[in-house]
Amino acid sequence: MNEDKKTTTTGASPKHKSSSWRWIKRLLLGIVSVIFVIIISVIGFLGDIVETFIERYDTELIGRELSMDNLCIKIFRGTVAAQNISLKEADANTDFVHIDHLYTHIALWDMLHSCINVTDVELTALSGNLIQGEEGFNFDTLADYLITKYASEQEQEDKPSAWSVIIENISITDSSLNYHDTILDQRWLLHEMNLATPALYLDEQATEITTSMAINDSASLNGDLALSIGTMDFSFKGNVEGFELSDIYNYLKSTLNLSSVEGTTAADITLEGNILDIMSMDIKGDISVTGFDARNTAGGKVLSADKLNASIAELNLNSGRYIFDMVSANNYSTEFILNKDGSTNFDNLFFGEPEVSVETTTQSLGNDMYDVKERVTITTSDEEAPFAEMTLRIASLRLENGMLRFADKSMHKEFDYLIKNISIHSYNFDLHNKNSITLRANLQKQGSALIEWEGSLTDFYNQNLLAMLTNVNIKDFTPYVEHFTAFPVTDGNFTFRSQNVVSDGNLSGVNQLGTYNFKVGNKDKSIDAEYNLPLKLGLYILTDSKQHIDLDLPITGRIDSPEFSYRKIIMKAIGNVLLKVVASPFSWMAPNKQDAFRHIDVELLEAGFNSEHYARLDKMAEALKQDTSLSVRLTQRVNYNRAKERLAELDLKIAYYNSMQSNPDKRFDMLDFARIKEIRLSRHEVSEFADSQLVAKGLNPANMSTTAKAMALYGHMVDEQLVGMMMQRNNIITEYMQFQHGDMPAKSFEINNVNIDDIKNYTGKDRYTVTLIIDNEEVELTSEQESVSEEELDYWDAYAMEDDTDEDDLSNEAESANNGTNIANTNNLTVDDTLDSEVQKE
Repeated sequence: MNEDKKTTTTGASPKHKSSSWRWIKRLLLGIVSVIFVIIISVIGFLGDIVETFIERYDTELIGRELSMDNLCIKIFRGTVAAQNISLKEADANTDFVHIDHLYTHIALWDMLHSCINVTDVELTALSGNLIQGEEGFNFDTLADYLITKYASEQEQEDKPSAWSVIIENISITDSSLNYHDTILDQRWLLHEMNLATPALYLDEQATEITTSMAINDSASLNGDLALSIGTMDFSFKGNVEGFELSDIYNYLKSTLNLSSVEGTTAADITLEGNILDIMSMDIKGDISVTGFDARNTAGGKVLSADKLNASIAELNLNSGRYIFDMVSANNYSTEFILNKDGSTNFDNLFFGEPEVSVETTTQSLGNDMYDVKERVTITTSDEEAPFAEMTLRIASLRLENGMLRFADKSMHKEFDYLIKNISIHSYNFDLHNKNSITLRANLQKQGSALIEWEGSLTDFYNQNLLAMLTNVNIKDFTPYVEHFTAFPVTDGNFTFRSQNVVSDGNLSGVNQLGTYNFKVGNKDKSIDAEYNLPLKLGLYILTDSKQHIDLDLPITGRIDSPEFSYRKIIMKAIGNVLLKVVASPFSWMAPNKQDAFRHIDVELLEAGFNSEHYARLDKMAEALKQDTSLSVRLTQRVNYNRAKERLAELDLKIAYYNSMQSNPDKRFDMLDFARIKEIRLSRHEVSEFADSQLVAKGLNPANMSTTAKAMALYGHMVDEQLVGMMMQRNNIITEYMQFQHGDMPAKSFEINNVNIDDIKNYTGKDRYTVTLIIDNEEVELTSEQESVSEEELDYWDAYAMEDDTDEDDLSNEAESANNGTNIANTNNLTVDDTLDSEVQKE
């Protein structure tokens, strides 16, 4: 038994060797298992290790603080996932980028071929903050750090990386981006953002992205974006709904001086440009805006519309190119306001306000303006003319159902006028070329307007304007009439037709003005009117029997700027016509007024009036009864030089006739007067009688004409005789008008008193002139003195010198006198006696 034990302890049986190997194998297996477990355990905790490492050395690695939760790295699967990833700004306090969830997959085997191939990237609830300021973007310091730390510019240019990077199947869901341009104080919020791209390229190749997002509070965007990360160039094609124009106000205000822009936009557009220069992007497509409203810096309306539509061929704010296939508007509204200083509400709409100087030249009629011409010069602070760099073309322009408020605050009383239902049509409009625009509109009350304009907005030296205003209420234009004349309009309407052509700065126009029942009130003396015009009187003279006035207002002159005041030109043209009316009133009168107020010719040596004279007085009286605002004053005028000669000659004839009579105490009758008229001063007997009278007075008649002899004998008494004759004629008219027309308005008819000094300067024909008086305005209808013609002077000279009377004529006259026809005494017979006889006949 002992032998057996010894054998067991000193030797090794095959069975024992076998169990020992099994134990060793089990031990090795256990060690391997432990190692595997340890390896698995290490891999399982790799995410935490990396996470801790990153958070500890983040500023050294990337220059910014980076934090995350639950980083999970699965090496064998090539996936990485993490939550709450936060990359801070340079201040280490606020988030630059935050991602709720990240998942990526990397094709590990491709790394053996120097290729980093990210086959999937899923980002959920990504939020970023992009800030642009004068010094650049808020990511510039991050980019600079990475470039400086990991690659010099020389390495980037000369030593391209041996590794290629491919990122595919990127999906960003439920994300947002806050953009703030601190220079313009412009903010954008892109939220509910979903982006997907099959591949992301980090070089200049464009990345194709399908996108949908909400913009700010109400807009939505859907479309396809192509973005080159290397250059930041982009193109977008898609549609926008509910976009608020107020969100782009900060971009517009650099070009347009506006206080606000409102409106909701829908668009199907294409955008191309660079993210770093958003103002230079090109815009194409169809845009519609509802509820559009633009206001100037004073809060006044620039333009509003219920609906605006535009088909854009090319639009670029930075280069000033605005090219449209179509522009239309419906229910639009604007206003034009002219201020006291001459400025308008549109002057500051585009930056670079012009300065205007005006040089006026006038011709005058007395103290009043007769012809006015204006030369206007415009200069700007800019070296280039306004709109010089702007391209604006519209293939089809249709604006319907518009409204314009025109306010003129430059006058004593403000003018405020509303024009409705405005339609504006134009085709192939080009800012720098000749255009044609047609405008139709309804004016206040029942008025209407048609305006056709041909020209260029950049060349005001060549224009063609046709305007037709129909049935316009004149009372609405009282502020203008009062400003220029101090008369308020009480009634009436007008029609205006105008064709004005400007060629090389020279204006030539034909303007036709027609009015009906145009009435004005009493002159407001508190108004310092721009022109002293006899408006009431002019209107009365111009108005025909049907209450119409028709005027042609030709206009000529030169303009030197777009600020040329057309309204003043028209008012001055009307003023010129009124002054011409006053200068020559009778030629402007309608036939019915000419018949009523025509001058009344008289025969110096006839004291009475014929039937035509009385008929003329009757028409005048009827006109005064119809218009109670009108008064008439008659002024008797005679040619003094001619009258004193005729009276002296008549005195000589009467004296000669009396010398031939046998009964000097008997008064003359009509037959005596007829015989006296038939006496020829050229007769030898008359000349001898005059000579005897002159010799008796101690005067030498040698070399004296018969008229000179008559003046020498009776010239001292002709002034008194002339005044007596004229006063007697005035009395006849006064008594007739009082008796036949006592129902005339009080003081509507008067006759000027006779004054010999007033008579002496008159050289016209013998007549009663008519002066019309309305509201202290008056005009003499025959203001021009019609001098006695040469033919008439020749006639009188011939009459005085003719010597064709037979010697028997005087004998026959003496015989008739001896038969009892002589009824007057030479010493008692005077011209006054003759006139008395005529009055008795009447």
